[in-house]
Amino acid sequence: MAALLLTPANLRTVKTRLREICPAIKSAHLSEALAAACGFRTHAALLAALKDAPDRYPPLARTSEQRFAERLRDFRAECSVPLTKLVRDILPDPVWQAFPRRDRAANDNWFYSCQRRNIPFVYLHIGRKYWRLNWDCISTEDNYDGHVRGDAGNELMRAMFRQFQDRARHDPSKAFFEGSAFVGDVKRLLPETARELADDFFAILYSPVRAA
Repeated sequence: MAALLLTPANLRTVKTRLREICPAIKSAHLSEALAAACGFRTHAALLAALKDAPDRYPPLARTSEQRFAERLRDFRAECSVPLTKLVRDILPDPVWQAFPRRDRAANDNWFYSCQRRNIPFVYLHIGRKYWRLNWDCISTEDNYDGHVRGDAGNELMRAMFRQFQDRARHDPSKAFFEGSAFVGDVKRLLPETARELADDFFAILYSPVRAA
């Protein structure tokens, strides 16, 4: 389940790609299926959530390919869509990015993008076999980072560590978690585990920022 910030630009991009992949399905039906994938009963409910949300802090959804397919079946339609890959690959407002460790330009560009949007700086270093997940809340304003300090930060770190253990328990790579809720990394992750944890950690770190 990929993490998707529900910005108008993201939703337009995903919808456009869905129409390219599934040209035989009505646009309205794809809108309803996308809303279901994001956890909403109807497309109207999704639009209402966007209308009520602050522009700077849109809602965050975890997309479900199963919910997408089930909603399409309600319209007697079917289309094989790699929704998770689509969401992670093409978004104008992503929640994390992946690049080689030595690509300083990509690192700096992504940091300044996170800083401008006041979101956690979550990124992946791409390796030949293993990837490394990194996070740093230095990109968020000081009055939005109370959740990563003191007792609140310790509780958040424990939630992140539990999620890491759950995701990586079957990996043969012996991944290693190091750091705090504010800043840290997980080394020696398989690529798909790294992507899943990047989604998880962004969701854990972003929700308190949005609430603040």
